[in-house]
Amino acid sequence: MRTGAVVGVGAQYLARKDAAVVGLIGAGVINRTQLTALHVALPGLREVRLFDIAPEKARAFAEEMGPKLGLEITLVDNKKQLQLPTAILTDMVAEELVNPDEIVELGTIVNGKALGRTSDEERIFFSPLGMGIEDLINAHRVYLEARRRGVGQALELWHDPVWT
Repeated sequence: MRTGAVVGVGAQYLARKDAAVVGLIGAGVINRTQLTALHVALPGLREVRLFDIAPEKARAFAEEMGPKLGLEITLVDNKKQLQLPTAILTDMVAEELVNPDEIVELGTIVNGKALGRTSDEERIFFSPLGMGIEDLINAHRVYLEARRRGVGQALELWHDPVWT
């Protein structure tokens, strides 16, 4: 749910206000939560273009989520797309497709310290990676509360660390 929520927040601050179509790659659990968040963040959302390497998973996703959210979900099957390299942010920076000085963290936008979308003509690449800090913050809160209440037990994660 946290991953889905991050995508929803990103859409709220970065998507065009009249956004009506989204594309999803993968028909798994994470995209179910992301689509649910996008449905909330983008009131004008009407169409979802979905691709998954397993067509039966894509069909099941569309049959479940389309009626649930009242959206038209079309299956994207374009083999030309399969010839494109995976473009994750790290690779994009390494290949000088993105200037690291132009990367803005979502938290700075949400906190009003940086601008999000400033015009409908902008093209924005949003990568929801790296938001694991939220998991650490919540884990720390749970840990502190457990200590305060005197509950739980200490666990050994590993006896001999892998890297020694």
